[in-house]
Amino acid sequence: MSIEMLTVKELCERLQITRSTLTRWVGSGLAPRPVVLGARTVRFRAIDVDRWLGDETFAAEHGDRETAAAAIERAADNDIDAS
Repeated sequence: MSIEMLTVKELCERLQITRSTLTRWVGSGLAPRPVVLGARTVRFRAIDVDRWLGDETFAAEHGDRETAAAAIERAADNDIDAS
């Protein structure tokens, strides 16, 4: 069984965010933790990302009623950094 993994670049493209935003989100616990495969290699499990994007607990932990996906979409619509 193979687990689909996303590179940092792939995840940033999917979310339409910068690498620095993703780094900040991971560091503050807003995004799924990456899997460290080596000294300079990290990946994100696609299933973790999919769950995170639809996770209502994101909304509860951040004081509003929108999911991570909705927050990202709103930020993109407003042309701001979604951090």
